[in-house]
Amino acid sequence: MLADYVAEFKRLRVNKASGEEMVHKPCMLLAVIDLAERGALPDNSIRYEATLEGFRAYAEVVRPNSRLDAFFPFEHLRTSTFWVADHEDPIRPSHGRMLGRSASLEPDLHRLICSSARARFELRQAVIERWFPEQHAAVQSLIKRRQVPNEYEKDLRGADAPIEVDQSVPKAARDGTFRRLVLEAYDYRCAATGWRVLLPGPRALVEAAHLIPWRESHDDRPSFRIRLILFFSEE
Repeated sequence: MLADYVAEFKRLRVNKASGEEMVHKPCMLLAVIDLAERGALPDNSIRYEATLEGFRAYAEVVRPNSRLDAFFPFEHLRTSTFWVADHEDPIRPSHGRMLGRSASLEPDLHRLICSSARARFELRQAVIERWFPEQHAAVQSLIKRRQVPNEYEKDLRGADAPIEVDQSVPKAARDGTFRRLVLEAYDYRCAATGWRVLLPGPRALVEAAHLIPWRESHDDRPSFRIRLILFFSEE
């Protein structure tokens, strides 16, 4: 079964109109595998907004300064048998149209990437070897850097008490994890106003902050005395 998905990841249908293979779909698949590693896909629902940070990170490594857009693969992966969009009819994708949308994976693939580190490794390898052979080392390095915050986020989800923060988790990674969890909990909206402001591209106007500073609470759980504040952010 895993071998079948490995083969499908290698034979993605991609746009070649420019004379080279577009890598939007492979970047999106790496971002989705990260979500599974972070424990963010328990109900097999892939939220478009949740993929933006990961997609952007991988796109910057494999196509620096290319400004690849995540909305294209999120919609067009529907041509793959393992990807199920939340709407039946294809649409012309844009960032605004994709906001609030979700997709799901074929159930066996979802189970594999959520429960098996080996499956995640082999699927990542398939993507890298087929689509990013020249950037192999750079992509592997990024995956390794993201592994610690991914595991920290998985530990935080559903934690009943503060978790001990290993010194290997850098502050920037911990801050990013906290922000992702809080934005997800509040549906990417301001907690006070309920507003979600749409901007072109993957930028958000909502930021997260602790009510009690982390240096006092040492607690990044999104249920523990947090708030959302609204201001411009380039993330």
